Amino acid sequence: EKPHRVFSEYMLRPRRIPSCMKFEGYKISGVKVVNIMEENAEAIEKMVNQAIGEVYRQKLKILDIQTTGDNMILVLGKES
Repeated sequence: EKPHRVFSEYMLRPRRIPSCMKFEGYKISGVKVVNIMEENAEAIEKMVNQAIGEVYRQKLKILDIQTTGDNMILVLGKES
């Protein structure tokens, strides 16, 4: 009897979508960096919500979000 597999082959090796496809139809117009170092969850939530509000007031879209140990990076764009 074969052992039970928890994850399928697909789950172990997910396919990556080329990064250029994520932004199709948009023009990257900038980035916004939010420093989250040494902040508690409540403070981070407040800062990120404020950053999102600023982005939407500028009529931009958040195309991607990247994080590091210290920062949250919002990739911003407009429809092209």
